Parts: sequence; C-alpha cells; structure tokens
Amino acid sequence: MKSNTLAQNTGVLTSNLKNPNITTIKGSDGVSRTVVIGSVYPNQYGCMVPGQTFDPRANREITCNNPESYAQTASTGFTISISPYIYQFEKLKGYIPGGIFVSGSAGSLGQVQYDQNMGIITVPMFGPHYLFDRKTLNKGWMETAIKGEVIRKAFNLDPSQAGNIVKVEISEGDGKSEIATYTSRYLKTLDVFEIKAYNFGFSSPTLRVKLKPIVQQSSAGNSPVAAPKPGQTNRVTISCVKGKTIKKISGVKPKCPTGFRKK
Repeated sequence: MKSNTLAQNTGVLTSNLKNPNITTIKGSDGVSRTVVIGSVYPNQYGCMVPGQTFDPRANREITCNNPESYAQTASTGFTISISPYIYQFEKLKGYIPGGIFVSGSAGSLGQVQYDQNMGIITVPMFGPHYLFDRKTLNKGWMETAIKGEVIRKAFNLDPSQAGNIVKVEISEGDGKSEIATYTSRYLKTLDVFEIKAYNFGFSSPTLRVKLKPIVQQSSAGNSPVAAPKPGQTNRVTISCVKGKTIKKISGVKPKCPTGFRKK
C-alpha cells in the first residue's frame, strides 16, 4: 500500500491472516510503502441458530451465544483493519508503525484493548459453537505479532526474554479464566515477538495476553527491583567478588554488597 499518510498513522492492526507481519519502507520516489504479509486461512464464521431465519439486523454476538449456533458461511478471503495510535492506544503514539498486529478467526475480533499499567492486551472474540455439520465443535485461534520496540518501551521487557513472562488466558462470560494453549517466540531478524493461541472454543471468549514484568529480587537479597519505566536508563549487570564467591548484581545503578568488590 503506497501512502505516506498510511505509513505515518498505522498503529494497531487486526486481521484474519495467519503468520501476520507488517513493515514500512520508503521507496526510491520518497513515498512510503506499508507491506502486510500473512497466510490466508479458510474460516467458518457467521452464526445461525437451528429453526431461526437469518436476520442481518440481529446482534451477531447474541446469536453466536446460543449454545446450538453453527457456522453460516465460510471464507478464504481476508480483511485487514488499520487503526492509528488513539484512544486506549494513545500511549503508544510515536512508536514504530504497526506495533501490535492481532489476527484471529474471520469476523470474530472485537475491539482490541491495551492496558499499559497492567501489561495486558485484551482480544474479545465471538463465533459459532459448531461448524456447518452442526456437530463438530468450532475451534478458534489467535496470533499476535508485537514489534520489539513496543515490547521494550510499552512493556518494559527485553523481547528475547518475553517468552519467559507471557501468559495467555481465556475466559467466557462467567468471568472464569483458564490458561489457553499457546506458543511464543522472538524473531530476532524481524525484531518481532509472536504469540499463537489455538484450540479454544466459542461462543464469545475473551483472550488476554499478559506481559506484566516480574519484580526481580537483587542477588544481594535487598529490596525488590522493578523493571525500569520507559525513558529510564537500561538495567546493567556487574560481577562482585569476595574471596572465591562471585555474585552478579543487576539494576539501573547496581552496587556491590558490603564486603564485596566489583570485578
């Protein structure tokens, strides 16, 4: 997509593409290109209820909530929704374009939410309980690609270590949560952290990707040391020696404990 305006205002993307990724490059003509890559994945979506005539005016989420709802149609096409960093994403304004890319079953994504204080990305979804045959349970999936810059600045994390912290929870309307089946990995060459959740049921699950930094204890057993906030100096690690004992101390301005010297 050739547009300077689009490249400058691309913030959060939602789609039904698998393996989603976005890059922004400037052409030799000085005009920016927004390049979106992904795999088209066929989905069965739209909700029908046995014995009821389809009503396009009906609330789709209410129809999907019927425990007997089944897929109305299938699609091998794709859609991409692009939003700037506004509203709850205002705190990401000025970050890298396309910082958060969320994909899921076609037609199922609601308003993606971001809570910086809690370190949570919330993805509301809905879809039919069953496939066309009205017997096979419909299984959903969600894939999220978060740029390394967003992980560092918005979540106060090293993206290469985010896999040790990330947790994906899924909940229905009763408010109960359980850990979803998911995988995560950091792609160093692309500087992207990927999270893939799959095999969860419908009708209206809410997925929460939690990336809240863990408060770390210093090696000397002193008070907890929280991850630095955006704009703070990066944490560093030093080695402290006392006889044959070596301790590694991490912090913004780490100091060796009493009796130890910096190696």
